[in-house]
Amino acid sequence: MENNIKAMLLSAVLLSGSCSSSEDGRISWGRLPDLPNPPSVSEYLSVPLGVSAPFMGLLGETLVVAGGCNFPDKPVADGGCKRFYDEIWALDLSGNANAWKLVGHLPRALAYGCSVTTPSGIVCVGGNDSERSFAECFSLRWSADRSEIVAHPLQSLPCTVDNSSTAFSSGSVFVAGGNCDGQPSRMVFRGDLSPEGDSIQWNKMSDFPGPARVQPVLAAIGSGTDLQVCLAGGFQPGDNKVPPQIPSNVLVWKENEWTEVSSLPTLSDGSPRTLTGGCAVAMADNSVLFFGGVNYDCFFAAVDRPRCIAEAEAAGDSLTVAKLKEEGREYLRHDVSWYKFNDDLWLYNIASGEWKCLGTNESLARAGAGAVICENNVFIVCGELKPGIRTPQVSVVTINE
Repeated sequence: MENNIKAMLLSAVLLSGSCSSSEDGRISWGRLPDLPNPPSVSEYLSVPLGVSAPFMGLLGETLVVAGGCNFPDKPVADGGCKRFYDEIWALDLSGNANAWKLVGHLPRALAYGCSVTTPSGIVCVGGNDSERSFAECFSLRWSADRSEIVAHPLQSLPCTVDNSSTAFSSGSVFVAGGNCDGQPSRMVFRGDLSPEGDSIQWNKMSDFPGPARVQPVLAAIGSGTDLQVCLAGGFQPGDNKVPPQIPSNVLVWKENEWTEVSSLPTLSDGSPRTLTGGCAVAMADNSVLFFGGVNYDCFFAAVDRPRCIAEAEAAGDSLTVAKLKEEGREYLRHDVSWYKFNDDLWLYNIASGEWKCLGTNESLARAGAGAVICENNVFIVCGELKPGIRTPQVSVVTINE
């Protein structure tokens, strides 16, 4: 597969017209074809919009993206309605990787679930549509009889789950955080996947400590007594009396115990970092790559604004109320750069606790993107450029040895 991936990367560089690299030459970036619009949208819109929060992963040498959501008719800032999709798209990485193909449909239109690549298929967990969340789980697998990718049902979780994160290692699927039965959660589940991948047995693990984490990132490495699950990012929503909490630490589960092992690196100006809405992928050397997600300060101000308005109203501070409401009205109308999504790539070594920045690139500045690693290549699919605005871009980050 290595030679095929190298050929694919050459075509990715040619497609993008250029390929940027980190200062030390260890990291390079390229692009693959943009994800197309679903047929229901391409009938009247030729420019690809991209989606946020899709299921995605790898089936052999095929990159798969399924579901997701966007605002196809008009921007959310202008009152646009979010639309959810059920299309399953595939990009063959064994050749020139020059076109996505529509290769199936999910059981229903879904986004905001979580998914992970396993040897037997892409396990997809939960998610929601415009009306409700789901507990169902399924595995995306290629059906030779039907010449398409199909969703094979697996055991459901004991609660509905959305905006959580998942990881896989040594035959087990891990699901952490998100909303469980509609409530921000600290719950963690472990699913033991059968060797054939046709069944899974879910068991509840111990809750992780601290606040709930909606839209966290998760990675798993090792096996047996060396198995470790690494959790970062996410936030616990507040209300009119209690501010939100956005943890900036990293937790690791090992031998049935959660431990705080590190803080996320601060931003260049010293302000805190969050990985909420970002990505994490496990490396083969007991390290985890972290990237993407929202800016801590911008995001906190947005999710805490309702409480601040309520507080100002209770105090009779009409000037502050008016100012905050105006900020809320304008929040979705800023340029992409105003939101300061994270554009740097961080490598965290769990054993040593060392953090290393491998480079920066605008293709990393996404929230709600999908990411999967194959050999030394990380594929990043779609996501948001800013709240409500998606990108169809599919990027490749190559870690040169």
